[in-house]
Formats: sequence, C-alpha cells, structure tokens
Amino acid sequence: GLVGWVLFASFWGATQDSVVDAYRIEIAPDAAQAALAATYTLGYRIGLILGGAGALYMAQYLDWTWAYVGMAALMLVPIVTTLLCREPDRPEA
Repeated sequence: GLVGWVLFASFWGATQDSVVDAYRIEIAPDAAQAALAATYTLGYRIGLILGGAGALYMAQYLDWTWAYVGMAALMLVPIVTTLLCREPDRPEA
C-alpha cells in the first residue's frame, strides 16, 4: 500500500532529477553550466520549502488529503515543463 506508493514516488523523483541534470548538461554550453546549476539548486530549495512548510500550511487550513493533492499538483509543473520543452538543434559532430 503506502510503502509501495512511497517507493514509486521516490523512484520517479530520482529519475526526474537525473534526467533534468543530463538534459541541462547536453543542451547548454560549458559557459552557462554554472548559472544553470545554481538556478536548478534554487528551484530545488524552493521545492523543499513548498513541500515542507507549504504542506503544513495547507494541512492547517484544509486537511492532509488536500495538502497531498496540492503537492502532487505542484509536481506536475516541472514534469509538464520537461515534456513540453523542445530539444535544441545540435551541431553536426
């Protein structure tokens, strides 16, 4: 039941992290890597705050079911963004 869902979410969260990192490294020039890594880290930290304090705040005024639904809805943003991003043209090797 619950353990299965936690493992499912953990697996796909780790996969998303790896894919986004690989995508960033492939599409950006070397000069932009540091700025993009910093931006990624900022987004990660904001996600931690929203997932922790944001969930507690929502649960205070709603219940835990809606807090989890809200967190799941927020996870759709990076997933949909990743799926909708167009791959840049690559120079011929």
